[in-house]
Amino acid sequence: MSGDIVRKSTKALVAAVATLSMLAAGCSSATGDDTAAAVGGDSVIEHQYGSTEVPPNPQRVVALGLGDIDTILALGVTPITVSPWGSGSIVNEAGVGPWAEDALGDARPTVIDTGSDGVGSAIVEQVAAAQPDLIIAVNNVVDRNAYEQLSQIAPTVVRPADYADWSVPWEVSTQMIGDAIGKGEQATKLIAQTTDLFTQARAQNPEFSTRTGAVMLMNATGGYYVYGPGDGRGQTLASLGFTLPVDVESLIADGKFYADISAENAELLNVDTLVVLDYDDAQAKLAADPLFQALDVVRDGRVVYVDQPLGSAMSMPNALSIPFALDQLVPQLAAAK
Repeated sequence: MSGDIVRKSTKALVAAVATLSMLAAGCSSATGDDTAAAVGGDSVIEHQYGSTEVPPNPQRVVALGLGDIDTILALGVTPITVSPWGSGSIVNEAGVGPWAEDALGDARPTVIDTGSDGVGSAIVEQVAAAQPDLIIAVNNVVDRNAYEQLSQIAPTVVRPADYADWSVPWEVSTQMIGDAIGKGEQATKLIAQTTDLFTQARAQNPEFSTRTGAVMLMNATGGYYVYGPGDGRGQTLASLGFTLPVDVESLIADGKFYADISAENAELLNVDTLVVLDYDDAQAKLAADPLFQALDVVRDGRVVYVDQPLGSAMSMPNALSIPFALDQLVPQLAAAK
């Protein structure tokens, strides 16, 4: 699939997002799980800690889930406070990645760094200062104590009970967030349009569906991490048609979203196409790794190295990051034969 084809699809999706943002919003659910129900003019969102009643048309939205801001922006709402995904080359000073800069425009929300430990009680005071009327924290870890404190500030929506932390499929989180902000109908349409980008990529590259594939990150202490279907990076590759080998997927422990592969089991990385996250000079370090260099997938040139912005877009797939990721990733995958 050429970069031009994906870019045309991306432009069409951005235009569609703008159109959807001007439509009258409704509350509906496109997922198999009914996460929202109408109660008068409010919506009731079901989640891991029970349910939250959300008044219609919230105006001051805090996005504490990593990447939740992208979905909210794609639905035409600008959060007043956000939690960024990483730093440096991944996000700008406004807390968004390059895929969301156009949607954010000149707005500059307050940035709260929740850190790697998720949403704890320490950030509650910062959230309270924003005086929100809705708190969205679907794609983050929120302990019950923090949830209860946040709920005292404003209606708070966290991940669905059916999924583990960090493992909510983008379609589910999009619909859930859309329902919460009164944009359920728009979310349903946006999911369909974004899913169509994967459909187009598979149609243009039918060989993807005949290949095994995996996304790998170097383990700083030795060995390799391979992401499973419960992670955005694994989901991205699977949505393009690639299959994660059963012997790799079987190594993913309950509650985890990755397989921890030791150096002596490096042969498990011998898939048809291997995507390597080139973080912290990984490509250079792997060039000095004799076990990795001995793999057929390496010797045959079927390894795709992706930089941190692209890897981050894959890790939090949504209506804004998916077009950005496919525009760069698909041509590289097609060339790795």
